[in-house]
Amino acid sequence: MTWQEILVTLVGIVLTALASWLVAWLTQLINTKIKDAKARAFLSTALEVVGRTVKVTYQTFVSNIKGTEEWTEEAQKEALRRAIEAARAQLTADVQDYITKSGTSVDEWLRQQIEASIYDLKAKNKTSGGEANESR
Repeated sequence: MTWQEILVTLVGIVLTALASWLVAWLTQLINTKIKDAKARAFLSTALEVVGRTVKVTYQTFVSNIKGTEEWTEEAQKEALRRAIEAARAQLTADVQDYITKSGTSVDEWLRQQIEASIYDLKAKNKTSGGEANESR
């Protein structure tokens, strides 16, 4: 096992832990800020789906090519497409309707949440002293 493989494995482990922490933190934030129980449930569900999707996409797609010549702009777009598709498939019709009623498309909302989740993971990883080039 080369040092790059060890580093990619270590980064994957750190990202998984950070993603779990991020989902828990966002869920707690939602619970304290949103009074409407139905909206809180919809958003909590949607954010949990996004968190899981980011982890799964990293584990099944990104970690295999990250740090290689295969990690291109097109591969990054493919990772995002896969994450959006997987997240959309997990959201119930009620949650999708709630998102749509907020004035944005489900795909756009998911893209924003996925990008924000990746950004938060990178920022958290930088402050913890880890590698800054995480899943995108």
